[in-house]
Amino acid sequence: MKLKTFFLYFIYLIGVFIFFIYILFPQQKAGEILSSKINNEIFPDLKVNIEKVKPVLFFSVKIKNSEIILDNNSVINLDSITLSPSIISLFKKEKKIKFKIHAYKGTLKGVISAPYKNILSNLFLELDLDSFNFKNIKYKTKIGDINLGFIANAECKHQISSINDYGIGNGNINISECIAKINSDNFFIKQIEKEQFNFKKINIQYKIKKKRLELLKCSADSDKMKINVKGELLLKKSFKKSIINLKGELQIAPSFLSEFTNLSPVRILFKNSKLQGIPFNITGTIENPKIRVM
Repeated sequence: MKLKTFFLYFIYLIGVFIFFIYILFPQQKAGEILSSKINNEIFPDLKVNIEKVKPVLFFSVKIKNSEIILDNNSVINLDSITLSPSIISLFKKEKKIKFKIHAYKGTLKGVISAPYKNILSNLFLELDLDSFNFKNIKYKTKIGDINLGFIANAECKHQISSINDYGIGNGNINISECIAKINSDNFFIKQIEKEQFNFKKINIQYKIKKKRLELLKCSADSDKMKINVKGELLLKKSFKKSIINLKGELQIAPSFLSEFTNLSPVRILFKNSKLQGIPFNITGTIENPKIRVM
């Protein structure tokens, strides 16, 4: 048998082998096993449902149609997650996995690197969020129900030493076309709950160390108002229990201020401070924030 013929048969057999692995791979069963592993061992506070897991070329794995249910019953739907190991890192102590997530008409891609023996002892995460189009994100708080929609772009880097720790890192998040609506029984909020706030742009810069998140900048700009906020959050294992300590400034556009016909004391307050803005602080927790005008 000629060497050329031998190699052709060899390549053919490898192709057939890969084909049958792909066809016979238990995609739905693998999804159930992975969901159970995540729910019971890795992130017990979340509920993750994965429809199927399938192998793809170049030693990659694709997770299809997964959903993450948060503790406030909000649902995050992901179209696909592709995991691809770095071939070079297979021969090193530190392993790297590239990932790409398609969801909400956008892409989240990044790299996870960690030592082989203990993945969670020194996990490094680099994220690049490109044009995620979030719609109808609902969040319940004690002051009202918030409904959000926005397009997000972000660059973040985090190093995590424990699954119970938020690690060390920083990030820069840019949000555009943000639509926010609040439904509340609060007297003041109820006056404007029919309003739909359209923020042209929001920029958030932060750094995090262990359980302390420092909000370096949070600026939001719309036709009706401008908001600037700084401060810190003391992060808890359950994020909604995290403690807030923020200070900010609110500037209201005169055209929007004139709509407060039934709230003359509030209108006077804003008129007297329209040049420098109204200072305020936010304390309490994520699930029960307390806003006070200073």
